Amino acid sequence: MDSKFTLSYYWSTATSPLPITESCHIKARTFHNGEWSATSEHYFIIPENVVTSEIITLYQNHPNLFNSVTYLPYRLHSGAHINLSVYNIAGQHIITLENTDKPSGYYVMEWNGLDQNNGRVADGIYFFRIAARGKERTSILTCKMLLIK
Repeated sequence: MDSKFTLSYYWSTATSPLPITESCHIKARTFHNGEWSATSEHYFIIPENVVTSEIITLYQNHPNLFNSVTYLPYRLHSGAHINLSVYNIAGQHIITLENTDKPSGYYVMEWNGLDQNNGRVADGIYFFRIAARGKERTSILTCKMLLIK
């Protein structure tokens, strides 16, 4: 079984009277069993109220109230080791989405509402937490998101 996945995205500075600093356009499609899927397109508008540190900026997930998939955007100001994980309201670890070294740049991770055992999680409040370990310091940032079915 031959499967592939393509993802392309670009960021731009928005010009809007709203308090928006950046926007993102994502196109994704999969190649499975010899056929490409239809292109799925997603647009983000990134508000100014973001969580930031010297190493990383963490943007609010989009959509927030979500029922199947949400996107977790962040920007690394310099290269760092990233650990992006999801936790429930009780602080229990649900899943690690990313644990790797990354160069500076913009990134978007997708969470489909599944735990580390591929089980669907319950409705409720979840937190996505990113720890970025740079050369001289570590930053840990967290945002709240709401899953509804």
